[in-house]
Amino acid sequence: MFRPPWYLRSGHLQTVITGFYRPIVDLPPRIAHRCPLGDSLGHMLVHENSPEQPSDRPAVLLLHGLGSSHEGTYMTNIAAGLV
Repeated sequence: MFRPPWYLRSGHLQTVITGFYRPIVDLPPRIAHRCPLGDSLGHMLVHENSPEQPSDRPAVLLLHGLGSSHEGTYMTNIAAGLV
């Protein structure tokens, strides 16, 4: 269970602070996949990070909200923990 430090109890403060402090996470190189969504809907861009050593562990799909991206601090930290 996630327990923020005492000075970051507010979710709003956690969101704002990541705009100023972005820890550098070392992820394996990513592969971008364009997935068509159908007629006139465009496409979805999927970024794949795979571990360097093959594994029999299951795959995980992380989805971010509309206000974030695959480079968001929480997305890269979760991905680093899973990879």
